[in-house]
Amino acid sequence: MGRLLGIFASNGGVPKLPVESAQIDINGIVGDACNDKKHHGGPMKAICVLENELLVKLQSEGHPIHPGSTGENILVEGYNLEFGKVFDVGEVRLEVVSDATPCWKIA
Repeated sequence: MGRLLGIFASNGGVPKLPVESAQIDINGIVGDACNDKKHHGGPMKAICVLENELLVKLQSEGHPIHPGSTGENILVEGYNLEFGKVFDVGEVRLEVVSDATPCWKIA
């Protein structure tokens, strides 16, 4: 069973900072902003989800990342996400529709 580890938002760009709770609509977390609306955001990219398993793997390889630093809105573990998967995080139902290419600013 998967679980939510963190919710993150910002006024634009990264890092996204932890928030206690969030209201989510069709465009993502209300109050969260991104600086590059061509490549981020909108109904098909409303929420960026990162699996903690990947975060830990990247950290073990020496990448200087931490929760929120990759621009994710939600950090989860135990979901085994793949394209087409529909899953619930709290009261929100999400579907994995694409992967996210790292932003050139942090890649």
